Amino acid sequence: GSASAAKIFFSGDTDFVSFARVLRIIAQKELNGTLRCSWTKEDVELYARDGRVVLVTTRDAELYYSEVPITLVSIDPGDLARARATQSQNGCPVFITLAGEGRILRHPALQLVGHYGQELFAHLWTASQVRFAFEQASDLPDFTRDVSSENDIEDWMLRTLRFVEVEDVVDKTNYDVNWIPSYTRHGRERVE
Repeated sequence: GSASAAKIFFSGDTDFVSFARVLRIIAQKELNGTLRCSWTKEDVELYARDGRVVLVTTRDAELYYSEVPITLVSIDPGDLARARATQSQNGCPVFITLAGEGRILRHPALQLVGHYGQELFAHLWTASQVRFAFEQASDLPDFTRDVSSENDIEDWMLRTLRFVEVEDVVDKTNYDVNWIPSYTRHGRERVE
């Protein structure tokens, strides 16, 4: 709608603009709001406060965490189902919902939010044609209030890149070796 379009600070596609550039713009401009990323799976939302990443989430709990963390093993299945339903409605990570209900401790919950958010964002680094839009907002959702933001965007990006799997980039290595300048060819061969 036109009301939400008025709040869009920038938008694009990863075929033209890299996520590294997008995240650096958010940091440089000290933006507040949500970076919404659309790809072949459920949208991914990155919340930023003062140009710093607060958390990354999605409304698909299965995509958010594929294997059940040990912290959730002892949680009542009904409580877990309600937390997952909350995530599917508003994107609030399961761990924050359960911590708010006193089902898990807050500190481990926030660590899990950071870990699984970075792992989720790592999928976007290698996905093809991810559409994104940054929507400015003076207030972020309530579930982000008590979550501290990351201090260094470069460090956060490096930590997310550590979650990229070899299988994710295998098909991306199709390029002409002659494009590599001669002074780096030896380094490339050593890496291979």
